[in-house]
Amino acid sequence: MTELFIIAIFILLLMGCAASIFIKKVEYIGKVITLLNLGALVFSLILLYQLNSKIAHPTYWFNLYIDTLGSFITVLILILSTTAAYFSIPVIKGELQRVQKYYFWYSLFIFAMIGTVMSADILSTYLYIEGATIFSVLLVAHENTSEAFEASLKYLIICSFGTAMIIIALTYMVTLNITSFSYNDIYSFLQANKNTITNVMAIKIIFLSIFFGFGAKAGIIPFYTWLPDAYSEAPAPISAILGGIMTETAAIALIRTFDAFSPILTQDLYLIVIVIGTATMILGALFALVQTDIKRLLSYSCIDEIGYIILGIGIATQIGLYGSVFDIFNHGLLKSTLFLISGALLFATGTRDMKKMGGLVKKMPLLATTFLVAGLSMGGVPPLNGFYSKFLIYDASFKAGYIWVTILAIVASLIAVGYFVRAAHMIFFGEPKVMANGDDIKKLPKEMTIPIAILLLLIAVASAFPEIFLAIVVEAVSGLNSF
Repeated sequence: MTELFIIAIFILLLMGCAASIFIKKVEYIGKVITLLNLGALVFSLILLYQLNSKIAHPTYWFNLYIDTLGSFITVLILILSTTAAYFSIPVIKGELQRVQKYYFWYSLFIFAMIGTVMSADILSTYLYIEGATIFSVLLVAHENTSEAFEASLKYLIICSFGTAMIIIALTYMVTLNITSFSYNDIYSFLQANKNTITNVMAIKIIFLSIFFGFGAKAGIIPFYTWLPDAYSEAPAPISAILGGIMTETAAIALIRTFDAFSPILTQDLYLIVIVIGTATMILGALFALVQTDIKRLLSYSCIDEIGYIILGIGIATQIGLYGSVFDIFNHGLLKSTLFLISGALLFATGTRDMKKMGGLVKKMPLLATTFLVAGLSMGGVPPLNGFYSKFLIYDASFKAGYIWVTILAIVASLIAVGYFVRAAHMIFFGEPKVMANGDDIKKLPKEMTIPIAILLLLIAVASAFPEIFLAIVVEAVSGLNSF
């Protein structure tokens, strides 16, 4: 039964590809794509409800494993893809062929991300995430500017290192007679043979190669340099999806990989992951603190946030993983919202430079309110939803004995509060500046304000009722072998 829902989701997304080709009126394409993504979202919500309430059970279907974890992230992907598709309508304009290309690659991009989080084996995960990378590269370059082309090329080249590491790891696995790339089969093999395996070091090297391979897609140290350029130069709706969920699909791949190899993982490997997560978190926070371009600030903030997620995975306790998965959900909502706000600000003022903005709170109260709420939540300020996931990570690191990591995580959160408050002051509460559009602030169309309002509502619900979402997270994590 669960297969029918995922089939329906994939069919609706492929219908989006077809619609983008055959619809000949520009003004209709975005609306149709939005409706198709909304339909897919409805099916994903039904699927998540059935899995979470045990009406249905996790199922293998071809190279996919349809479980609570994958369906939970699929819901998030489709929430963000639906709002971003609607937001795209006033952003993506011009000749018919240009708009058709955008929505064609857009639909395939969403398709590939869902495939990534639902994959049952490492090879399928690699193929889906590689597809998502290629489609997103084409979307980053959509504006046809030299900066966009440079950013997309840098994105592709650096992520290719991750690709190479995954391919080498998979090839090495075959030479060690590990005949299946299935996450479940790898776990079962290692669990059954962990006391008799003679080449444990080789398997650890394979794990680290896959970790850094998927990590390159997520933007961890030392592969993070592509991320600020790509996220900054992409159209705002694409930045919202890249920053809100693309890096998180790679994090889901890391969670499944960590789970599969858990029988042979030792404290030294946990420490490597923890150090990488902590360093990524601190580096992202410090770089974000000095930015004046709103999109670059949000891009570095994504690096900051992926550090928290990697840290929770590396701690390797239930609480740590609860924090990581919950943070994936919260970060998706919050960062997507903030990137859409950056797009609305660019539309209204003609600039991304915060130094050229100021005093916009009276003219844009919805944006000001939403930016403050989302920004403070990103910094882990209670009682907003971002606090609950970060607190779980603090708690997990403290209980695991990593006091220094807990302190650094709290410091990074305080830095995040600082750069978001600074940004809010520069944009909304500072002295009015002469912007690129002069004093003429364009009125935002409903296609921009409605998605932001919807995401603000979801943030409010997640803040008021975190226990609902945490219960889903607990169910999702319980489906993994080692937790």
